[in-house]
Amino acid sequence: MDNINRPQYKAQHENDIQNIEYTVFNKWKIVQTKIPVGSSLITIAKKEIDRQLAPNLTFYVKGEGIVVNSNGVVIPNRVAGVYSGNRPNHPMGVTKLTAINDIELWCCNRTHNRGNLPTLTPIIININETLYQPINSKLLICYGTLNNKSAPFELIYTGEEFIATNTTYILKFEE
Repeated sequence: MDNINRPQYKAQHENDIQNIEYTVFNKWKIVQTKIPVGSSLITIAKKEIDRQLAPNLTFYVKGEGIVVNSNGVVIPNRVAGVYSGNRPNHPMGVTKLTAINDIELWCCNRTHNRGNLPTLTPIIININETLYQPINSKLLICYGTLNNKSAPFELIYTGEEFIATNTTYILKFEE
């Protein structure tokens, strides 16, 4: 499986977008991106990008953004819970995401991870629900609160009971 040639796909963003890079589980680089209301993230694809070959995995955890593609492809709004790994192929053309509420997303990029991407599973825990995962699961708590501890934080699950005090968005890392 080939990775996307960088000249085939690139992203641009306005300066008021905040990016914070983390290294999680001593291996994976992931970026927390905050897009304020009215700001835009623009991607340019010279051809349709097969989802399995995409350069990023993205998980939206807060807010909402309107998505418009220059070729008229209808793309649903980006809202909390949308995970790019579950989306169809990325369309050719210029795609603009504009925040109508403050957006927060988390993004793993192949280039920042030595040409690889982790296997990620998004998990959403609703308020007052308990987190259950197999022992030793590697979890990045991206947004929300478990047992009064607020995101972001990483957790290797030991069987301890964790209860969500609000809707909580988690990425499970599998190698």
